[in-house]
Amino acid sequence: MRPDFGPNLQMAFVVPNLDEAIAHWLKVQGIGPFYVLRHCEVANVVYRGTQPVEVDFGVGIAQWGGVQVELIEQYCDTPSGYRDVYARGEGGFHHTCVVVPDLEGALAHYAAMGAPLAIRGDFGAGKWAYVDTRPQLGCMTELVGDNPDIRAFFKMIADASVNWDGSDPVREL
Repeated sequence: MRPDFGPNLQMAFVVPNLDEAIAHWLKVQGIGPFYVLRHCEVANVVYRGTQPVEVDFGVGIAQWGGVQVELIEQYCDTPSGYRDVYARGEGGFHHTCVVVPDLEGALAHYAAMGAPLAIRGDFGAGKWAYVDTRPQLGCMTELVGDNPDIRAFFKMIADASVNWDGSDPVREL
């Protein structure tokens, strides 16, 4: 039985070039604005449970109706949950994302289902992890620990999309 994690709130893509991917999404789907964070500062990153790593990546996030679209470019070749799926220069669908009230409990649930932890870390006060659900679902699953900061961040992105008039399509954070 699935614990009550709440709904999927995001679909995410690894992209070879963040700026080009944002431009395509703006033109083809007309969603925005995109909030961009380059060279994300994450701490305590552990890959596959044993290897501390430093992963250099950037993200662009926009709201598309009830779902976020996250575009991710990894700038380095460090082993990561992104490089597990796509080599440099490749891209495609990578993960869905849910906010969970108990990150450790959610990780234990997925491990019991045969989906091991791929990578985890801290982003400010928030904690996140990717579990490798590719054999079961065809993609990774991101788990984000619930906290007021992440809720406020996601709300800001969603609110900005309401009645967005196309102005200021890329907003650097």
